[in-house]
Amino acid sequence: ETICRQLQKHIVGKTIKSADVLYPKVVHGMNAVDFTRALNGRKIMEVGRQGKLILIRLSGDETLVVHLKMTGRLLIGGIPTKSTEVIFSFTDSTVLHYDDMRRFGYMKIVPTDEEALVVQKERLGIDFFDRAHTAEKFCALIHSRAGSQIKPLLLDQSLIAGIGNIYAQEACFMARIHPLRKAGDLNEKELRALYQALRAVMLSAIKYGGTSSDDYRDAFGQMGKFAPRLKVYGRQGQPCPRCRTKLQKGAVGGRGTVFCKKCQS
Repeated sequence: ETICRQLQKHIVGKTIKSADVLYPKVVHGMNAVDFTRALNGRKIMEVGRQGKLILIRLSGDETLVVHLKMTGRLLIGGIPTKSTEVIFSFTDSTVLHYDDMRRFGYMKIVPTDEEALVVQKERLGIDFFDRAHTAEKFCALIHSRAGSQIKPLLLDQSLIAGIGNIYAQEACFMARIHPLRKAGDLNEKELRALYQALRAVMLSAIKYGGTSSDDYRDAFGQMGKFAPRLKVYGRQGQPCPRCRTKLQKGAVGGRGTVFCKKCQS
């Protein structure tokens, strides 16, 4: 979301002069030459997002879909590196790089009216910040998977897209909910508290540019500034900021999870 907002501000209205593909396998659905030809002269109309999919809408009613996967970066300006896969040059001399150290990400061009098919193929549920995703909708979705543990459920992108491991941990702590609790055991009051905690944590993270615990950088290559505001993530063995009990770490759904055994029930 941070990257999407920065791109919206800095590349919308600009026209692509050229797209230099340095790693052809990053392009899906066509070869690199056709990809470059399809983008030349296109104007950036809008930048949207669904989960980790960046949707760069172009003139001509087509969309450049970019999936960042684990380590993908869209970087405005700067110089290419060994992980640079595509260089977009604009007519006003602005340059946008797509870098991906692990080379898991991809990009493809689709008709704008077929964006929903791409989202469907990625098995992405409703985005957490979609206007239609109300507290009532959240409660219904969680209760539809009553037998699942709550924290892995929050990370299930096919149910709700856009909630990551860091923010699921932080929200569970804020809402005083143990990450191993079954979804069906949470009452409506608890689920509404969790919904509000998720909104508060993620809106704050967006305000501070995200959390750079590993590879994440924003569109200008800067680290996010939310890490010092984390309450539990990465703080195992330290005292709980609420009750001073030592924070514990365990594996929940195969993901490392830090929690307070006293505060979160």
